[in-house]
Amino acid sequence: MEGGVCNVCRNIHSPPVRPPTDPTREIQPLKTWDEFVKWQEPETALHPAVVEVTRLMPRSPSLSASTLRTLLCHDMKGGYIDDRFYEGNSNVNAYRFYHWSGIDTFVYFSHHSVTIPPPAWINAAHSHGVKVLGTLITECGNTEAFCDTLLTNEESVSMGVSQLIAIAKYHGFEGWLINIENIVQPNKVELLIDFVKQLRKGMKKVCEEAEVLWYDSVTVEGKLEWQNELNELNRAFYEASDGIFLNYTWTDRHLEKSWKEAGGKEGAGKVYVGIDVFGRNFYEGGKFNTWKALEKIRSYGLSAAIFAPGWTHECDTGLSFEDSEAKMWSDLHPFLTYHGPGQLPVATSFCQGYGHAIYDEGKMVKNGKWHNLSKQRLQPILWQEGRGVKLNLVTSDAYKGGGSLGIVVMIPKEIRLFVCGLKWKESLLVSVWYKWEGPVVPFTLYLNLHSTTNTSLPIRTVELRCDGFVEARKEGDQPSKDNEVESNQTSKKTDQLNKTVDVKRKTEEGKHDVVQTKKKRTSKCDVSLVVSREENGWTRRSFTVGEEEGWEVCEIGVRLSAPSILLLGYITLDNFTPTSSDYHPGEVANLLRSNVTQL
Repeated sequence: MEGGVCNVCRNIHSPPVRPPTDPTREIQPLKTWDEFVKWQEPETALHPAVVEVTRLMPRSPSLSASTLRTLLCHDMKGGYIDDRFYEGNSNVNAYRFYHWSGIDTFVYFSHHSVTIPPPAWINAAHSHGVKVLGTLITECGNTEAFCDTLLTNEESVSMGVSQLIAIAKYHGFEGWLINIENIVQPNKVELLIDFVKQLRKGMKKVCEEAEVLWYDSVTVEGKLEWQNELNELNRAFYEASDGIFLNYTWTDRHLEKSWKEAGGKEGAGKVYVGIDVFGRNFYEGGKFNTWKALEKIRSYGLSAAIFAPGWTHECDTGLSFEDSEAKMWSDLHPFLTYHGPGQLPVATSFCQGYGHAIYDEGKMVKNGKWHNLSKQRLQPILWQEGRGVKLNLVTSDAYKGGGSLGIVVMIPKEIRLFVCGLKWKESLLVSVWYKWEGPVVPFTLYLNLHSTTNTSLPIRTVELRCDGFVEARKEGDQPSKDNEVESNQTSKKTDQLNKTVDVKRKTEEGKHDVVQTKKKRTSKCDVSLVVSREENGWTRRSFTVGEEEGWEVCEIGVRLSAPSILLLGYITLDNFTPTSSDYHPGEVANLLRSNVTQL
């Protein structure tokens, strides 16, 4: 990584002195060729976490050849810090990442020869449909001997390919970033290109989602000369791999050249332009100006590789880590493409993989600080912070895991939580667990649907009214204690709030914070409230939504029609299958009647 990045990074990120590692408790890289070739799949797993990684979640919308991608390259103090432990640790302040919906590929990076991603990062990424790559790196003066041995002959290349494939398959990640940062003898360059080709081909055989990327470093002449663009000196590696990760010291001229060399729109998605968040010899200085670099890259129709996003955690930004993350990613938001769950079931407690206790069904089952990214659950889109709303993880109370999603709204607000592509049959069961920390106001969980057969049709909205509404009843109907949503007192408050909402909606029309990609229409599919009860201080509402053929859920969000504070503890969506363990007596009957009983 030319421009001082690697050398500076190595000085800043000098790994701390550690006691001897215990392979049954933590994962480590392979530092030498000898370690690498001797690696073999153990007969007995070192730890269940190694072989029980989360499978890669199907994602929607899917990527096309021309989609502009965003890669995230982890680089945290040399790697393998708190994240190396299979079962996590007690450091609640350890680095975590939770903006997965805007990321396509995650690279775990270190300066060791073979960097194997820790299971915790694989699990967190996979649960959001994000592919994970390890890193093969060789550098002048450190691991150059590894490269020399790898390129000894065809047999050594074949050995290297086989070992990398076996390691990725065993640990459950999708591929490798190849970073050769040392001079290669000209007569060995063809072997190096063949190594990349073989690795890509071999990975595709064992993993449909496999990806092998090349870092812009050594050239086809064997020289260590960072190009900062796609050109004739690195094209052979670009063509042998699934894409190229360009160095960071680019200019407009480099970006324009890369677009042309890639053949325009169809090939430019494979060109990942490097972004150094630390801002070392980099466009506009990185840091909180990182968005300017991403804006520039997107203006040339290229993908991006964000390196060292942990700057918000490592450095004194003048803000807390959470506020630094909010500022960084809200600024990056306009230039990201969002993705989400592509199949049912969907469930999330919003836990970010840390907490001060562990909760189950609203009860604290274990007290004490903890951090384990394997326990992170599906994260919402958080860029909406600062536009009349504050979203944050609340660790002092939860329904499941270590935290709940706190939503503070100062104005009537529609908040898109997830983008998705969810088809269902007959009845979709949607459940939400929530708790008020402010006044009870009209609260709706909404599902936006789009047509799978005619994209020109307007978005349809299914509104699941959870709280703060007074539903009209037929004359003579008696309210049910279980399903009564609000009291007369709340009704009066709601009437007053609705007057305020109508006024504020007029002032909010057209503002950026209300997300509407198409004109919306209210869906005509059957909706029924089938479960309404309190569970350990949390309110549960479960709805069934009748099938609407040719339509799928494309967005999930919430709407609060007046200022308040709400905790979201748990959300689930699945095809309806009532079981006695999920519902009280009588609720199963409600569920079975739900296709004819409308709310």
